[in-house]
Amino acid sequence: MAQFAKFVRSMSRPAMQVALEILKDLILIDSPIFQFTCPTTIQVTASSICCATKIIFLGYTKKYQAGEENEMSEQTPSPPSIESERKPILTARQVGVAAAFGGAALAVVLAGITIPIPGTPVVTDPREIFTTIGASLTGPIGGIVIGLLAGIAEPGIPLASLLAHIIGGIYSGFVYKNLAWRFKENKLGYLGLWALQVLGYYFIVVVPLFVVGLVLFYPDPEYGGFFALLGVLEVGAAPEAVFTTIVTTIIMAALPERYRRPLW
Repeated sequence: MAQFAKFVRSMSRPAMQVALEILKDLILIDSPIFQFTCPTTIQVTASSICCATKIIFLGYTKKYQAGEENEMSEQTPSPPSIESERKPILTARQVGVAAAFGGAALAVVLAGITIPIPGTPVVTDPREIFTTIGASLTGPIGGIVIGLLAGIAEPGIPLASLLAHIIGGIYSGFVYKNLAWRFKENKLGYLGLWALQVLGYYFIVVVPLFVVGLVLFYPDPEYGGFFALLGVLEVGAAPEAVFTTIVTTIIMAALPERYRRPLW
């Protein structure tokens, strides 16, 4: 928690205010979800969804956009300085969107909306709908935040999940802006590249890193070796990968361009 507070202090003042509001809603004062225990799962899930809803509205309404523009116009010109030229690690909007999507992914895990993959300790669930879209919009740093929230409460294997989801978040942030978004004028090309990005997220990044994490942090002779476990997980994750690809592609096709624009 101290590290999170130190990270927040390095952000801009608006970002800090948003992060503190998120922290209050998500942790529920005395509910230690970062200790992998929760007295009332439904309570934490509801709080995460409430937090996500509040921040989505904060980040995406025209009123919020107008407020930022008015604030910038009211500022008086000042001589350039090294401090004023520094860009925050995350803007207030990036913090809000990352917390919203990461909180939704965390809520899915805490609510137990999972299906075990037979023969492995890994589960399949719909959280990747939130991680892929959220990390793509907020960039690599936002992807790290979303990856932390998506993986921190993984039942039994949190370290493997954190490794996979954090690197997966960085991947989504970089690839989206530099691949699919470059073809935003060609809607079919954009959506096709988005689908390839999501499939790559699963089969090139997240699933292999899950296997690496399991072998490193939770070794078990029953896995049958790296490649044997990789084959089982790739097959087991295939239905989820196809489902996530279809759902997120429909979402990205329906969203107006201004809501699909990378925030970094």
